[in-house]
Amino acid sequence: MSALAVFSSATWGPVEKAILSALAHDFGEKERILDEVQAKDFFLPEAQSLFTYMAEEINSGRTVDCASLLATSTNETTRNLIIDISGAMPTTATQADSHIGKLKELSRLRSINRAIEEARMKLERSEPSIEIATSLEGAMREVETDAPSQAITIAECADRALEGVRAAINRGCLYAGIPSGIPKLDQICGGWQAGQLIGLAARTGEGKTALALQLSLFASGNKWDAEKKDWGTKGHKIVMVELEMSARELGHRALAHLGGPSMWKMRDASNMTDFDKIQLQSARDRLEGLPFYIEDPARIRLSDLRARARRWRKRMGMEMLIVDLLGKVSPDTRERERYREVALVSHGLKALAKELGIPVMAVCQLSRDAVGDGEAGLHHLRESGDLEQDMDVALLLTKKDDNIRKLKVAKNRNGFLGHVDMMFDGDRQTFKEFVPKAL
Repeated sequence: MSALAVFSSATWGPVEKAILSALAHDFGEKERILDEVQAKDFFLPEAQSLFTYMAEEINSGRTVDCASLLATSTNETTRNLIIDISGAMPTTATQADSHIGKLKELSRLRSINRAIEEARMKLERSEPSIEIATSLEGAMREVETDAPSQAITIAECADRALEGVRAAINRGCLYAGIPSGIPKLDQICGGWQAGQLIGLAARTGEGKTALALQLSLFASGNKWDAEKKDWGTKGHKIVMVELEMSARELGHRALAHLGGPSMWKMRDASNMTDFDKIQLQSARDRLEGLPFYIEDPARIRLSDLRARARRWRKRMGMEMLIVDLLGKVSPDTRERERYREVALVSHGLKALAKELGIPVMAVCQLSRDAVGDGEAGLHHLRESGDLEQDMDVALLLTKKDDNIRKLKVAKNRNGFLGHVDMMFDGDRQTFKEFVPKAL
């Protein structure tokens, strides 16, 4: 439909008059119209004001008909509109559905057209591209919110749940999500599930990025093959947005994790032996072909991150997003209090996980008072705001001993709580489940 048609009286006139006529006559579903239609959906100012008045009267329990409307109205244009709707044919329930749907569609098209016109004027004023994109995204979000309901029955909800249960049964395991590679963690969490926001938190220097990298490498190399009934070598498509370190530093860690020389040897290559060089090439060969992508911008705004994520999902079929570090993602609006900014980012990431239907893992920091007793809690999340509420799964990594870490599942919306003790090898950037030796 062209912009001219959207603003043409031949298009919107009959629809608006039919809605107003249904409210003015003895129509049995007035409440449904008032639930779904708003004054802003009408194009003419007199139609907006008439609808507002009629809605107030009906909601107050008073009778509305054309005679009473004419008696109270003094505006000539509005009186002519009332006369027009008084002669309209009665509206049936089926016709009402059609009229409501068309009115809402015309309203959404006008909103889109206004947003585009405003963006064009901002372009002419040479305003920053991010500001233009943010305003457009906000307008589009309003249109999406006003779209027809996507509500489904509880039985359909159960069908969706059964899909995951059947997938787990076919695998012969307890979970159907993306695997972590840590068996006990998968038993507790059931793998990383679509739509989840997963928080991985630790103090600085205790291995949170190393663990996020390990989880990503495993997931990108292991995916269930339904035909072979086994884990295949073609893994899940993972994207990691790295805001703390460079892609080169992540490359060092990945090579060390997959059997290359230790971190200190790669920092000082003069100590490498011929065997170390063979290990280095072998580790590099293991990385070849993994569907694991790194983006390491110096900084990124939430709207930009969400736009990129949508592109990755559409173009490459991204199955999981890792954001390291949540605290370095800038919100689209500045707030006086830092915790409010973190809350805006966490809300945005949770919404993104649901929108794209993928798990999103946000790496974040624990406050300094979360010391190495292995008993950190959700209240230790730094600048948490609403962060702990947005998380579906909260993983807290704390130091118990020099090389022992406790990974605590402090929140699990759809599963159990628990913890995993792990040995951390800093030189190899590797975590392994730790089982104390029996006495």
